[in-house]
Amino acid sequence: MATSTGSDALDRMVERLGGTADPKRRYEYVLWLAKKLAPMPA
Repeated sequence: MATSTGSDALDRMVERLGGTADPKRRYEYVLWLAKKLAPMPA
Protein backbone atom coordinates (compact mmCIF):
# COMPACT_ATOMS: atom_id res chain seq x y z
CA MET A 1 0.00 0.00 0.00
CA ALA A 2 1.45 3.38 -0.96
CA THR A 3 -0.24 5.60 1.63
CA SER A 4 -1.07 4.90 5.24
CA THR A 5 -3.81 6.73 7.11
CA GLY A 6 -2.57 5.53 10.49
CA SER A 7 -5.54 3.18 10.90
CA ASP A 8 -5.62 -0.37 9.57
CA ALA A 9 -9.41 -0.28 9.19
CA LEU A 10 -9.32 3.02 7.31
CA ASP A 11 -6.45 1.78 5.12
CA ARG A 12 -8.59 -1.23 4.13
CA MET A 13 -11.56 1.03 3.29
CA VAL A 14 -9.40 3.33 1.16
CA GLU A 15 -7.86 0.34 -0.63
CA ARG A 16 -11.28 -1.14 -1.32
CA LEU A 17 -12.71 2.15 -2.59
CA GLY A 18 -9.72 2.66 -4.86
CA GLY A 19 -9.93 -0.89 -6.16
CA THR A 20 -12.79 -0.19 -8.53
CA ALA A 21 -13.35 2.46 -11.17
CA ASP A 22 -17.13 1.96 -11.05
CA PRO A 23 -18.68 4.84 -9.07
CA LYS A 24 -21.83 2.80 -8.39
CA ARG A 25 -19.80 0.05 -6.70
CA ARG A 26 -17.97 2.62 -4.54
CA TYR A 27 -21.29 4.23 -3.58
CA GLU A 28 -22.79 0.85 -2.67
CA TYR A 29 -19.75 0.09 -0.48
CA VAL A 30 -20.10 3.42 1.35
CA LEU A 31 -23.81 2.71 1.93
CA TRP A 32 -22.96 -0.77 3.24
CA LEU A 33 -20.43 0.76 5.66
CA ALA A 34 -23.00 3.33 6.82
CA LYS A 35 -25.54 0.62 7.61
CA LYS A 36 -23.00 -0.97 9.98
CA LEU A 37 -22.70 2.21 12.09
CA ALA A 38 -24.42 2.53 15.43
CA PRO A 39 -27.45 4.84 15.45
CA MET A 40 -26.71 8.47 16.28
CA PRO A 41 -28.06 9.71 19.62
CA ALA A 42 -31.13 11.91 19.44
